[in-house]
Amino acid sequence: MALTNAEKQARYRERHLGNGTKTWGHFFLEATTKAKLLRLAHHRNCSVPALIGDLAASAERRVTAQLSGKALKRYYGEE
Repeated sequence: MALTNAEKQARYRERHLGNGTKTWGHFFLEATTKAKLLRLAHHRNCSVPALIGDLAASAERRVTAQLSGKALKRYYGEE
């Protein structure tokens, strides 16, 4: 028997979200921003999601390097 659309979508999400380390992020981008991300990802020979992860990690390292004590705890939501 053929799968329903809901069953197909569930299998797709399971394949792509895997073991819970990934999440679905739905958002809109300017066309020029998308083009920039695609060019950067191609230049770095990686996927756009990997590029976004790298950019976020780099930005977070820069921000947290400037924080200390209470400010760092607040950043991580510990206070």
